[in-house]
Amino acid sequence: MATLPTAPTAVDDITYSYPTGTEHSPVDASELVTLLGPGDIGSGTLTEGDVIILDKDTVYTAPSGGFVLPNLGGSTYTYIVSTGLASIPAIGTRIGQDTTNTAKVVGATAAGSPGDRRAFVCVNTAHHFRFVGLEITVDSTNFTSTCIDLSAASSPGTESNAPHHIVFDRSYIHGDATLGGRRGIAINGANISVVECYVDDWKEIGADNQALAGWNGRGPFHIHNNFLEAAGENIIFGGSDASVTNLNPSDITITRNHFFKRLSWNGSSFSVKNLLEFKVGERILVKGNLFENDWSAAQLYALNFKVVNQSGGQTWATTKDLNFSYNRIKNVDNIMVLSGNNELSTAVSPVRWLIEHNEMQSAQINDSTRDGIIMNSNKEDAEGHINDWIIRHNTIIGLSNRGMRFEWVGNHTDSVMCDDFEIYDNIVVDSGGLSGRGSLEGTDALDERCVNTTIDYNSWEGRSSGNYGTASGSGNTMGVNNTFEATEAAIEFVDAAGGDYRLKATSPLFQAASDGLDVGADIDAIDAAIAGEVAAIVERTPDFSGTPKKMIGLTVL
Repeated sequence: MATLPTAPTAVDDITYSYPTGTEHSPVDASELVTLLGPGDIGSGTLTEGDVIILDKDTVYTAPSGGFVLPNLGGSTYTYIVSTGLASIPAIGTRIGQDTTNTAKVVGATAAGSPGDRRAFVCVNTAHHFRFVGLEITVDSTNFTSTCIDLSAASSPGTESNAPHHIVFDRSYIHGDATLGGRRGIAINGANISVVECYVDDWKEIGADNQALAGWNGRGPFHIHNNFLEAAGENIIFGGSDASVTNLNPSDITITRNHFFKRLSWNGSSFSVKNLLEFKVGERILVKGNLFENDWSAAQLYALNFKVVNQSGGQTWATTKDLNFSYNRIKNVDNIMVLSGNNELSTAVSPVRWLIEHNEMQSAQINDSTRDGIIMNSNKEDAEGHINDWIIRHNTIIGLSNRGMRFEWVGNHTDSVMCDDFEIYDNIVVDSGGLSGRGSLEGTDALDERCVNTTIDYNSWEGRSSGNYGTASGSGNTMGVNNTFEATEAAIEFVDAAGGDYRLKATSPLFQAASDGLDVGADIDAIDAAIAGEVAAIVERTPDFSGTPKKMIGLTVL
């Protein structure tokens, strides 16, 4: 059986604790530069645990290169806050676009390169800063590449130079309405958190652009309860080789965020790609998020998880121990592509991925041939194999093309690409079912592409059971409990037209999964995860004995 992913071993502590140190109130950008120097502006020099209070009615425009965060030593956070702090949303509530009580910081207006126009940058090993109640944006006259750069100032190949313990809390971080900007925050450090912020309007013509991007920081990263918008990738890990040997971004926790693309960008010149992309990463939890609006443009899929050694120098690149659970994806053309090494450069094959209890809604925006979950690779050797993956309890709806597909880039013949796979308890509606090379479907696709793989207890709506007979591949099982409802109506959703994909008690799939739960996603648990409630999530071990179970209350019969 496939092995479950290892959870993040460290999650950054985001507890709010207002410091007891000296309060400093710089009256303008010049005094803020002096204070961060650190220098004396009349209230003394800045030390760890102090508070910098920025006036909500003053605009602080950064000098060329950006305001520089110093290394103050110690382990007590220094806070940078607004005079309107008491009137911003309370702890636990995401901020919006209302700037009435936020203090405004604008990136430099330098006429040099886009990299000179940052709002904040770090000295080597800058650490323990928390930003609360700020509006941080870019110059409106010149394009900016990175608004907030949490990266080592020099020698980025030395990991000890990286910034660490930096938190953005209830702040509005946005691109320019006309020019946009390439990137909201570059998160290339350790213990970096973005919580309850509104990060939007990041866009660029002809190049990738992100709300958050990380490639040269070890982590942990804690991204919680934010609104995140970019035309390119709303969040990406990878995309450039790490300069620290053996570094992959790790211990990544992404919870309760709203990933969004505004529909007015459809047909624009901005480079539109996906909502979330992993090219590298280790020990990743993505849970309780809403992913909304994505269409076929510069890329095809809303979610893009794979392994990429971007420029050939990161031979240790991998994406492993990925848990994507209790999320909702809505109004996207194509839902998800999951890949092994999808490039030709040397990398490490991905292992231990769990895709569980997600509601995935495809809807035609640009693409009339809408896909569900595509599993592919580009290398026929071990680097290209995808191992120990579990896809269970997902409800996948609104498709018109491929439900789940095993696919070699280049369509190689008779090549195994998957080992120790489990696909069970899913509902797949309006699709070509489980497909493979050419017109292969069901058992033929399974046996050509997989070994040691079990597929059972799935609902393949509209497909023929004749294509899902006994498997003959090494260690493969095509179970006898897959079902083939003739129509979506036969599944008996509570209100499919109204977007309620719970099952009626009369549904043939009600409490008929391998673990006694409903086939498909636990919609109540998804709602609770997105809302931040503690859900009574019932998890059971699958039983592939061939006898379907029914559950009444808490008794498995």
